[in-house]
Amino acid sequence: MPTFTVGIPPDNIVEVDDGTNQEGTASDAISNTDYTYANIDGASTMLSGGIPTVNVGTSSAYAIGNLTIPITSSSVRTVSRVKVRARNVNGISSYSSDIATNIAVHKSAQSGISEIAIAVSDSLGAGFDDDGVRIFDFNAATTDNPSFNGATNFYTNSPYTESSDPGVSGTKEATIRLGVLKYDVTDYSSGFLPAGPDRSGDTGTQYFTFAFRRTTMSNFDINITSSGIAGLWIAAPGTAIDSASGLNGWLDASTTYGGSGVPGSDTGNGGNGSDGCAFTSGDRIATSTSLSGGYTMTLGSENGTNATGNVVLVRIALTSGQSVTALSVGVAS
Repeated sequence: MPTFTVGIPPDNIVEVDDGTNQEGTASDAISNTDYTYANIDGASTMLSGGIPTVNVGTSSAYAIGNLTIPITSSSVRTVSRVKVRARNVNGISSYSSDIATNIAVHKSAQSGISEIAIAVSDSLGAGFDDDGVRIFDFNAATTDNPSFNGATNFYTNSPYTESSDPGVSGTKEATIRLGVLKYDVTDYSSGFLPAGPDRSGDTGTQYFTFAFRRTTMSNFDINITSSGIAGLWIAAPGTAIDSASGLNGWLDASTTYGGSGVPGSDTGNGGNGSDGCAFTSGDRIATSTSLSGGYTMTLGSENGTNATGNVVLVRIALTSGQSVTALSVGVAS
């Protein structure tokens, strides 16, 4: 049992420590902190000369003052809760249950999937060596294959930027959180610090669309790791695929390429009879099944050189429980 020196109060009457991690993270979100009697003194003081007065909190609970809890100084990306314990002359209490507020701290460098830099191999094609960017042109679209204007340069028209976040709340856009692309209907406005958007009403299929640009390129790999997605489509706005496709200019990655010519089911507009773009049957990106590795897509006889701004679009659909943990574009294997 602890003993206190008469006239000298202890400096850890209340302890606030890091609690249980959330969302698969492992680092502490706060700095474990001790508080003195002076720190916890409430609106109605319980102290006399820095020492608690007799019988405070014996007949009814005493409301201590608000405590300022410092976040960790470490370079982390984590979500965690806090727990509390207190002491008096009788000893130290057990820790409380975790306080049900998730404290999110992001002080480390980006890792995982980033909206502003989806990795694209520098060795792919020519003309550019930059990475892909998330676009918001279709944030209100409720269909897998929204129509588009083939004259639009989608790489530059409406990109996501961290300096001017267009936000996903209230849209059909999926969330990227902690480097993971996921279907998300979480209400981050309640029970989270800092408070975020309320996504509880954003039900139905959610989407993630990104653009990358290269010339002299017909084939490329989609490198993806996922427990399952609802669909993946590509497009090359400005090419003959726009009119040849039966999917508003999009091609389906779950279907094998028709074997020759311009891909697209509309043979009357130059299509080869299939909206498929998977280079072989083994490259098909199936829905609702685990994915891991590279899957070769083809524009057939079309080419990134012919696309507006040399841009290719990739659109991913997610439903409840689905997520993508790795995503990049590579040289066709």
